[in-house]
Amino acid sequence: MAEWKQQRFEPLFSPLNFIDTDDLITPEILDTSIPSLTVPFSACIRRENGNPNRGGHYVNVIPEGSHYYISSLRRTGQSGRSQVESIIFRDRSILCGNLSALCDFINHYAGRKFSPEWHERMSDISSGNRPPGSEF
Repeated sequence: MAEWKQQRFEPLFSPLNFIDTDDLITPEILDTSIPSLTVPFSACIRRENGNPNRGGHYVNVIPEGSHYYISSLRRTGQSGRSQVESIIFRDRSILCGNLSALCDFINHYAGRKFSPEWHERMSDISSGNRPPGSEF
């Protein structure tokens, strides 16, 4: 497998909201970190301390009523001499039934708290909805 260099995540929605915390993501943390939970947003979940230019776990979220969809994540990077783009999630492939479920997803996805439910759902997405070069 080629080594990725200069990876870049391109958020769908501006501004990219950074959530720097060592705590589990909760509805209260999202409510204080995201300007509005009723409009689409992009967020980068990172540990509390570190270089301000570091990456993290990125999500694009589309609220729809009381539900939240995880929208496509695209990652571009350099592999050798070629520019490579991979789709990490297909558009609206993940539905979170409410804000608490969104937090559970983010905590599982970011490696903060294992969720058997999200593990199973992500495995289903991985095996049945996987474009070439994607992680899920």
